Amino acid sequence: MKTSLKIKWLLAVSAIALAGCQALNPASIKTTASTQTIETAKKELTGIKHLKILDNGVIYYNETVAGEDYRWNTASIMKFSYDAACVQLRQFVKEGMVVRMQFAGIGGTVLDYDEQTCQSQAPTNK
Repeated sequence: MKTSLKIKWLLAVSAIALAGCQALNPASIKTTASTQTIETAKKELTGIKHLKILDNGVIYYNETVAGEDYRWNTASIMKFSYDAACVQLRQFVKEGMVVRMQFAGIGGTVLDYDEQTCQSQAPTNK
């Protein structure tokens, strides 16, 4: 492989990796929530373990499984995430907020819920 081709390939891979990192950053998510809605969410949801309300209108849930001996159960986190975002936090979602559910560790995933997602992705195993 020629040197210039290697450099172009490395630059392309780096750009893709950087774009992936930005996509995972909840602060980069665009919402349509008003400042009033965000402030209301901050007041009403304060003190909930693993939950933060970001200034951009993202309700961010982040939990990590401890150690290598533990693994997330995919079906359970999918059901929990839908219930949290589209049932318990639905009013905030209807008002333009986005719920980011992040489960770090083996078997974990990142899920984003907005109003359209809540309407189109209801789980079948309620």
